[in-house]
Amino acid sequence: MEDKIYLSSMISFHAARRLEHLEDISLRGLLHGHNFKATIKTELSEDYVSLELLNQKFRKHINKFNYSDLNEHLSEPSDLNLAHTIFKESEDISPIRLAVSSTDYVGAFVDLNNLQVIWKSFTFQASHQLPNVPDSHKCKNMHGHTFRVVLYLDSLAGQKVLGIERACVELKEELNMRCLNKIDGLENPTSENLASWIWSKISLLGIPIIKVEVMENSNSGCIFNGVEHEIWKQYSLEAAVSYNQDKEIYGFGYKAKLFIKNPLDEGKGWVMDFGDIKTIFEPIFNKMDHHYINEIEGLDKPSIFDITKWMRILLRDNPQLSKVHLYESEGIGVEININKDAHER
Repeated sequence: MEDKIYLSSMISFHAARRLEHLEDISLRGLLHGHNFKATIKTELSEDYVSLELLNQKFRKHINKFNYSDLNEHLSEPSDLNLAHTIFKESEDISPIRLAVSSTDYVGAFVDLNNLQVIWKSFTFQASHQLPNVPDSHKCKNMHGHTFRVVLYLDSLAGQKVLGIERACVELKEELNMRCLNKIDGLENPTSENLASWIWSKISLLGIPIIKVEVMENSNSGCIFNGVEHEIWKQYSLEAAVSYNQDKEIYGFGYKAKLFIKNPLDEGKGWVMDFGDIKTIFEPIFNKMDHHYINEIEGLDKPSIFDITKWMRILLRDNPQLSKVHLYESEGIGVEININKDAHER
């Protein structure tokens, strides 16, 4: 089986709603509004080889919700119910996954396998240092981050998910404005160990957790699903490009995101040093950043799909690589899920 290639499109829309099934009773039934984000992912096919076409079709499905009262479309327009509705109405696009977020701290998604997930996030400020790295490593020094944690929950578990609001408050109280090394179980507070620690805390509460994501900043993170860890690192690429035949040159601030999946190094407490991912990506960064992409060998007539595949080829000697994503703008891009078995044969 070859790598799986997906196209992603994100459309924002503004809308009002009333919700009756909120944990906070005082907010139930109050009319309020959000700048929603809806993101669709579809598998690359003959029908969808162009992001522009995908964006156009997806926008048509979103337009009816823009500047509307969502209760006129749905009796209980939660993020999850909106995701269900848009997923069904976008069947002509053959969605693999449909996500809706009403804020940067809460959202939901559904997929083709009937997975129904709601997510909740929070941030906290904390210091830490990594005791098991060489003295020359910068993370040996005491330093700090504004961490972001995202908790993904199985919405099919019903009432069990209702405790998540309180759980987030309690976790933040335990972690915020602390030195993580002084917290029991976090003596070596890598992102991987912190994700595992949070997973254990949430699981003990009986909350149906699917995965935990921990980010030290907006450009790096770790995902833990209770079994294995996957880390990611994101890079900005400022590049000029011409997608069309008349050679009109324009540009993008691309976001390239590399995912690494490896067994945890029990000594250091990480999958890989984030600095080593930078070394892996550096040849691509040097070719693309502040360059005209069409002048790169093999990319004289590129699409974003061509650029992502070119990146994948250059990275082929890194067996720990699990995914390569490239976005032209937020939520709009190409995602490659790597089939490691196919490349090892």
